[in-house]
Amino acid sequence: MTLAYLTTPLLGMVDTYLIGQLGDAEAIAAIAVGALLYSVLFTSFNFLRMSTTALTAQSLGRGDLRELHLILFRGLILALGLGLVAFLMHQPIIKLGLWGIGATEGVNQYVWTYLTIRLFAAPLTLMNYVAAGWFMGLGRGWTSLAHQLILNLTNIVFSAIFVLYWDMGVAGVAWGTVVGEAVGFLVACIIYFYNNKLTVVSFYDIFEKQAIKQMLSMNSNILIRSFILLASFYIFTRMSAKGGTETLAANEILLHFFYLAGYFLDGCAVAAEQLCGQAKGARQKQAFRQAAMLTSLWNVIMACLLMILFIFIVPKFITEVTPNLEVQKLALTYSIWVIIIPLTGVMAFQMDGIFFGAGWATAVRQQMIASLIIFIILLWIFSSIFTDQNIALWLSFHGFIISRWVILLWMYFPNERRSFES
Repeated sequence: MTLAYLTTPLLGMVDTYLIGQLGDAEAIAAIAVGALLYSVLFTSFNFLRMSTTALTAQSLGRGDLRELHLILFRGLILALGLGLVAFLMHQPIIKLGLWGIGATEGVNQYVWTYLTIRLFAAPLTLMNYVAAGWFMGLGRGWTSLAHQLILNLTNIVFSAIFVLYWDMGVAGVAWGTVVGEAVGFLVACIIYFYNNKLTVVSFYDIFEKQAIKQMLSMNSNILIRSFILLASFYIFTRMSAKGGTETLAANEILLHFFYLAGYFLDGCAVAAEQLCGQAKGARQKQAFRQAAMLTSLWNVIMACLLMILFIFIVPKFITEVTPNLEVQKLALTYSIWVIIIPLTGVMAFQMDGIFFGAGWATAVRQQMIASLIIFIILLWIFSSIFTDQNIALWLSFHGFIISRWVILLWMYFPNERRSFES
């Protein structure tokens, strides 16, 4: 799971490196803004992956094998519909996002090109979310790794060809992503039909009322949680843009290490999601608690190792990623804030996995609302204390991350007691 997740932030770092070779701060900033706006739309749809993983794991724990396939089909149908809507609505979505960020005209032009192309693959992107969630829910770590590796390596190879050899710039990165998503979904289909007999199901089975109600309830809570999480990144990017194009570009480079830490540590979190979900479906309280404790222990160990690794690789990456000296200087100045991210954020990622696996999506939604309020309050306080507004921004961001896992830890035992009381 860790290796599978790790390929996604590496992809973002490669994209930044490719555009960074152009030496254009606006192009680097455009990748940051474009990725943020894309995430506002598509990471908010990550509920497709999370709910599919949790429901699949719980069905596996109950031994309901037929329901496993129905969960996949329901998710794919929902993903296809949402993807088509996103593609058809891409112009107002991009306009609204660019208006909110407030970047320069040059950055906006790059972003428009980038997002217009990427949204061609919207249905494929969301269906890949569902496929990945299904593989993870079954605990097929190697299958998940193969799927993600092929998708992201295809993306990297074609992005490099389009940017470095065909001189397509930001558009080349976007087209590389489209090709990667198409190949990724084709591979997911091949894996499914190779490992499973064709399952014949009826329209009534797929749209069974109680199952749809359960799926929509979990999805709606995760969707709200995802929107709030992305709102925090929106605030972060907005405040970075106020510091100028160079500050925005520097923070964008540093945020890649936050994403790297998040995806790296999400490996144990997804393992917790699968194992806790399976234990919940089997009604095994002791197995549930053991899965939660052991995956958390291993994730803390991995976080310590990752922080040590960051000490060595963060400065090196910053100096290599762009020849722009001003961006380099700013990124190096604030690099300490991402070096410590693994320790401050590890339990936030881990508790999410435990709660989603158990189906406690309502609690996660409530926690995220409270954490966003804390983020805004801290930003207001620290902005009045520190003359360097970027330090105030990073301090507030860490406060937001820490508050996420503290609140969920406080909510853990009441939810466990309610889930297993019978």
